Amino acid sequence: MLEQQIQLDAKALRQTLNELKQLDPDSTKQLRSDFKIRLLPFANAIANQVPTESPFKGMNRNYYGAVQWAQPSGKVSATPGRGTGNRGWANILTIIIENKKALGFAYTENAGTRRKSKKPMSKTYQRHTDSVVRQHRNTTQGDALIQKARQASKNDFKSGHFAYGFFLSQRPMIIAQAQLVLKKVMKRYNKKVER
Repeated sequence: MLEQQIQLDAKALRQTLNELKQLDPDSTKQLRSDFKIRLLPFANAIANQVPTESPFKGMNRNYYGAVQWAQPSGKVSATPGRGTGNRGWANILTIIIENKKALGFAYTENAGTRRKSKKPMSKTYQRHTDSVVRQHRNTTQGDALIQKARQASKNDFKSGHFAYGFFLSQRPMIIAQAQLVLKKVMKRYNKKVER
């Protein structure tokens, strides 16, 4: 979720981090730890905004098994050494909200991102559990799920129906906390350079 929000002249920042790593090999590890300590409470708060019970009770074909509904958990991924490529910026932090065992939240949060197919039938596919080749009709069932998600979450986003809205409200504070961590790193870097 947190992708382009922290773009503090990433090329210069990356150069500084690389120099700091040479001066202090454990610096990147410490930076990742500092990011996680400061930002994990935000990730957990975002995950806690997701309903604990399925908002789709009563709908036809309310799936169970791998796609059943369960509240996700939050985690923070920090990649301070990642290259900027041609973009001139790099994602330093990512807040991840997921539940790998119950995929109902993931399907719902991403519902609406894919363009509707103009073809009446899907491509053929196979499940990893058997060798049967399947194909399904492209229907409007996804529209019903999206509409129900918007009603339950009271957010009118194209996707990101439950966690994303709360993330946006927390975003300024998340950025402020990340900047505090980076300032602390810069102070440490300056002290190392002055020695």
